[in-house]
Amino acid sequence: MGDFWASMRAAKQSSALSDVSYYFADLLARMDKTASESVLLAGALAVEQALSGEIRLDLKRFYGQAVFGERVDLVAPSEEIWQRDLSESHLVGDGSKTTILVRSEESVYLYRYFYLEKRFAGLLADRTHRQAGIVSPVPSDSVLIEAFGDDQDTQEQRGAVRMAFDHRISIISGGPGTGKTATVRRLLPLMWQHAGLSPERTLLCAPTGKAAARLRATLLERSDDPLFSGFSAEAVTIHRLLGWQPGGNFRYGATRRLPCDLLVIDEASMVDLALMVSLFEALPDESRVILLGDRDQLASVEAGAVLGDMSSAAESGIWPGGLVELKHNWRFGSESPIALLASAVRMGDARRAIDVLAASDQGPVSLLEIADDQSFDARIDEHIYPFFESITEALRAGEGLEKQFARLEQVMVICAHRHGSRGVEAVNTRIVERLGHSSRSSIGPAFPGMPVMLTRNSPGLGLFNGDIGIVVEGEKSSGLQAAFPGSDGRVVRFSLSRLPDYQPAYALTTHKAQGSQAKHVFLILPEKESRVLSRELIYTGITRARESVQIWGRSEMLLCAIGKSAVRPTGLLERLQCR
Repeated sequence: MGDFWASMRAAKQSSALSDVSYYFADLLARMDKTASESVLLAGALAVEQALSGEIRLDLKRFYGQAVFGERVDLVAPSEEIWQRDLSESHLVGDGSKTTILVRSEESVYLYRYFYLEKRFAGLLADRTHRQAGIVSPVPSDSVLIEAFGDDQDTQEQRGAVRMAFDHRISIISGGPGTGKTATVRRLLPLMWQHAGLSPERTLLCAPTGKAAARLRATLLERSDDPLFSGFSAEAVTIHRLLGWQPGGNFRYGATRRLPCDLLVIDEASMVDLALMVSLFEALPDESRVILLGDRDQLASVEAGAVLGDMSSAAESGIWPGGLVELKHNWRFGSESPIALLASAVRMGDARRAIDVLAASDQGPVSLLEIADDQSFDARIDEHIYPFFESITEALRAGEGLEKQFARLEQVMVICAHRHGSRGVEAVNTRIVERLGHSSRSSIGPAFPGMPVMLTRNSPGLGLFNGDIGIVVEGEKSSGLQAAFPGSDGRVVRFSLSRLPDYQPAYALTTHKAQGSQAKHVFLILPEKESRVLSRELIYTGITRARESVQIWGRSEMLLCAIGKSAVRPTGLLERLQCR
């Protein structure tokens, strides 16, 4: 492979390889001075894949190929050489004992992810194998019709109820507006009445505080129903449900189970492999699980693609779990421009997506061509800055916080990238500089009216990564505070000095926008092609919108994104098939 380390340094300097991956290869070399360059490269690439959310390195993608493109002169070994070197290395095992790397046929894992994938496959198999003993008779058609109606549009929802009664683990998939949580709202009383489950032992969770609050609000629409007696409808983050503790440990787990008959997990596509393992380990053996999510969205930020893998396994019959896909859209209809655009993107039909945008130009969906950074800045000043300025002015005028939280759900700015001139950091910086400069109460980087997003958990405060609040003047001249909507509907305030790490939230990455919705969405594409761009990213951004979405960027970038899939290679399906 030529001068291996010179090529690796060049890859690191050009950002084709992360520092973490480079130094991991260096660690392997120090652990085993006889390790071949093939093994060191496999280790570096396995870490690089994990950083991008993939739990394994698919060797077939690299055999004999230029690893980092034309920028760096490093060609991966052939299949024969790579497999031979991996099989002979003391750093690589088959997973039967702990080694830093694990080889499984054409894949290389970091041991942690190999173990988690194997563990989760076992948890799924064990729970579904006990299924026959706990399934309950499905309520009669008359009962289902009374709950949902007998029209064609509710047929999918009635099918979801039948599926949930027949399976210990159920997946209800569908895009925003297809009635996933509304289905659960009607399903829960049926479970309590006909399956012998307890309302007090029915738990609700979601990956983020905002998603949990929305799940709670939806279920409380039926709070006056006598069938909901004894049910608190308290929805919390997964970390809070499990009792996250400093150091990353959980209060509940394999040796201390949750008090649960039925667990509902909303926005399940956002849950990574490690967190899903922790959640399933904490469930009693006889409990049921219902996962709600959109299998076509971006997978979790962290490694894994659990909901997508489970859906594919159920669809193919590899795993006998339940899967229902809700397709009827109750929010804007299947023929609305947003639905048509989302469908075209999901199917990878770039030409149809462009046609939908052209037909609805300046309507509910549109593509705004941005020629250069100067034009981009002008659009920010014209379309986005005035909205956030209105929040600052409204707070200054004494308008209540509840109204400001509602305002934040009117407009959402989503960037495909974090860095770069059209990334989250650049957009946030531009708006902060303008609003902060004009604010009479500006103190440091924060000022009243600035939305902030937490980037770390603080379980002691009941705050978690992804929660969004608004900076406000403290009561009784106590300095600046951040206000957050509490899980019980009340506003809670914390001094900025008590908060975990946070950042301005005028613009969000697509991952951070998951689990949220807004009336109007601005989806900002980068100037150049990147590996981040994918149809799943575009689909996720589009489906955050309730009324309109405007895509900013060149049509070439949109076509490039729709033409690529971000589906992650995993071995979960193969592991389930072997059980």
